[in-house]
Amino acid sequence: MFCASDDPAGARLRKNSCNRVATRLRSNSRIRATRPHPRFVYQILPHFRFLDSDFSSVSCSEIPMEMAPSVPHTRAAAALRMKQIALDNQDRTIRHLRAKLATERRGLAATKKELEETQVALEASHKVIAGLTEIGLSMSKKIEKMKVKKQQVRSNHVECHQKFQALIHEAEDSMQAQHLIIEALVDEKDSLLQTIHDLQEANNAPAPFDGDWEEEPEEEDIEDIPLGEGEIDDE
Repeated sequence: MFCASDDPAGARLRKNSCNRVATRLRSNSRIRATRPHPRFVYQILPHFRFLDSDFSSVSCSEIPMEMAPSVPHTRAAAALRMKQIALDNQDRTIRHLRAKLATERRGLAATKKELEETQVALEASHKVIAGLTEIGLSMSKKIEKMKVKKQQVRSNHVECHQKFQALIHEAEDSMQAQHLIIEALVDEKDSLLQTIHDLQEANNAPAPFDGDWEEEPEEEDIEDIPLGEGEIDDE
């Protein structure tokens, strides 16, 4: 199984044979069919370089000669295959990036559309807020005007009430004065009648006013209006 010879020519032959076997393994049809990922190419295939030293102990008779084509042709094919794999991986990466870019563009377009809709809704909200603010300001002004008007009405009401109370007191005073005048006139009439009666008795003459004199009915006393009545509630 192992060659114990230390001949330099044999060593070169073994090395060339091992290189050809490794190159053949790199260009295996299964690797071409699967088109490995770059990580596979750079992580798995480089191990074949380190495995080349393992074939240094393999006997030359164990390696079939039909598997060992010319070294330059095999290396060129392997390099070409590696470049093809790299190009395929680059194409795949470019397609993936293009698809990702298209997806991001679609997402960006959707986001832009949502942003425009949000902007429109925000502008509408600002308009509504501005309208409500104007309504609130106008209502505040109206409320202030109503408060001022209510205060004026209340002050006018108090003033009118005071004037009305003064008129009532004045009327009461006038009525009391008239009542006193009436009482004085009634007393004066009684005294005049008594004087006439005394004169008639002194002269033994018939009373000139018998049957003709009718006492005027006394005027009915006007009821005093209590001071507490007639007040108007301020509220």
